[in-house]
Amino acid sequence: MCGPTAVDRAVAPVSQSTTDPALIAPPPDGAGGMLITMGEARARVADTIRDRAATTGDRTPLTLRVLVLSAGGQYGAYGAGFLTGWSQNARTPRPAFDLVTGVSAGAILSVVAQAGPRFDPLLSPWNGLDEPSVLRRIRGPGLLRAPALSDPAPLERLIRTQLSDDLIAALGARDTDGARTLISAVDLESTRAQVFDLGALAGSNLPIDRKRDCLTETLLASAAVPGLFPPRNIDGRLYYDGGLRDQLFLASVDAARDEVARETGRQVTVEARVVLNGALDLPDGPVRDTLPDYFLRAFRILGDEVLRNSVSRVIDFAAKRPHWRLSGVVGQVDLAACGDSALAFDACVTGALFRQGLADGRAVPIDWLGPAELGALALSPGAGTE
Repeated sequence: MCGPTAVDRAVAPVSQSTTDPALIAPPPDGAGGMLITMGEARARVADTIRDRAATTGDRTPLTLRVLVLSAGGQYGAYGAGFLTGWSQNARTPRPAFDLVTGVSAGAILSVVAQAGPRFDPLLSPWNGLDEPSVLRRIRGPGLLRAPALSDPAPLERLIRTQLSDDLIAALGARDTDGARTLISAVDLESTRAQVFDLGALAGSNLPIDRKRDCLTETLLASAAVPGLFPPRNIDGRLYYDGGLRDQLFLASVDAARDEVARETGRQVTVEARVVLNGALDLPDGPVRDTLPDYFLRAFRILGDEVLRNSVSRVIDFAAKRPHWRLSGVVGQVDLAACGDSALAFDACVTGALFRQGLADGRAVPIDWLGPAELGALALSPGAGTE
């Protein structure tokens, strides 16, 4: 079920949500709800592997292709550029993935990544994305009773534009074909990360406008940066940014791999590509004496720490499993010309990130970093120690 913006439960909303305030029942005809347990995620991924096994010879080794899209705020522009450039790569164009996962900015990118390269033009707004296109800062007396520093109405409009009828249909078709699209958000009251199955929702029998409403609310929940945006209300529960718990999640993938490998007697390998929408390099300089600037710098520190920890956990997880192949790219861009902007989304920064991502995706060969290289970045001096 999807409801209006979460602040309706307690205080006056920042803005009137365009989402239908009526509660949305689980999709009919066995389509299933979008909020799923880890056990259900494992079962759905296992079904995907079984589907792939049914189309190949009895003893043919299987490869599960996974794309992991991290959080990163304005650094999502790097991922948007990289996905676009990867589709255009002359030697190794972007493949179809069996599973796409994402949190926060990565969640917003995930629906386009899974729907297919023909929807890449929907990623172009990230090129030079500025703050007014994402949020409206609350100023004056209104800030005292607001649930957040800003109103995400511009971001909601941007997401709704991305969620065209054709894209939703394509996302649903991919799910019918066994390709899963899973994102996460954190339940503010239980404090646990929750998994949402966007493909199942897109492929359900709900009316297209209700699908768009629920997809929008879920993406806004995964991207609801605490303090910057208000939490979102889904099924009467409050949700915040999925990156609060883990920016790179691979829900029950290995358990599904083990299950199908035992059933079929086949070798099942997981090939995971990770797009890190963050530089792992924090700004170093004075902070202006304002509450928003203090908050933005603190948020960048927190996001950097969570991202580093997530990278380390995923690398450690994959290193212990011989049937995993892990590689990734990182949005490392020289942003000196843009200065240390106090904006949450700076057009100079997002433009530079998108262009670098585009170039990295088109590169022949793509400079994929292995686990050791990714681990070295996560433990670099920027981690906060001297």
